[in-house]
Amino acid sequence: MTGLQTLIANGELNRVLEILSGEVPARMETTIILLKSRLNGLNDKINKGIIGNESADIERNRITNSILETVSRLDADLLQRLEEIIKR
Repeated sequence: MTGLQTLIANGELNRVLEILSGEVPARMETTIILLKSRLNGLNDKINKGIIGNESADIERNRITNSILETVSRLDADLLQRLEEIIKR
């Protein structure tokens, strides 16, 4: 399991998105911004108590899946650079 996958498995989605931000190719930056927005919106709904646990879990799983799909599209050189960033 890669460092990114470990972070994702541990639920550290915000950290993963921060690591990816600015490191991914420009064509993928919009995807990262949208994922950040979705995650922030979900956390806001949870904090305000306007979303139930089941709905929150479903949305968090969707966001997690989207992050995993995004990571799977990264090339090997970038993944290696990201692993080095995680180790710091």
